[in-house]
Amino acid sequence: MNKITKLQRRARWFYLHKMQFVSVMIYRYMRFMYSCVIPYTCEIAPTVNFPHNALGVVINSSSKIGENCTIYQNVTIGNRNSSEGPVLKDGVFVGANATILGDITIGENSKIGGGALVVKSVKPGSTVVSAPAKEIGDGGNE
Repeated sequence: MNKITKLQRRARWFYLHKMQFVSVMIYRYMRFMYSCVIPYTCEIAPTVNFPHNALGVVINSSSKIGENCTIYQNVTIGNRNSSEGPVLKDGVFVGANATILGDITIGENSKIGGGALVVKSVKPGSTVVSAPAKEIGDGGNE
């Protein structure tokens, strides 16, 4: 577990225990020190890895990120006019500058290439690249 994940989990713990002031202070600290927006309301597994200390990462408050995901710098995980954010299942890799928008699900062990714009759900084990994202492989399940 890296620094960002630990801070977000602490902020979420305070939020869930009705100590929102402390959650907000941790959130603001993360935003100032690491230039990232990772709200304490989103669900992030403890094994999520942010290799570059989540530099420039923006995550929607209703997003869910599963176990063993890797999220590189300048990634946006948000929604498009819906109350639900994206769901990243276990083992998802998200390359630098990728954007994931909408009430969509990224399947287990999928790879999102750098700079991709994902607006549709991705099947498990797939690799998607480009803007808008196109599937280029399905992880050897062809």
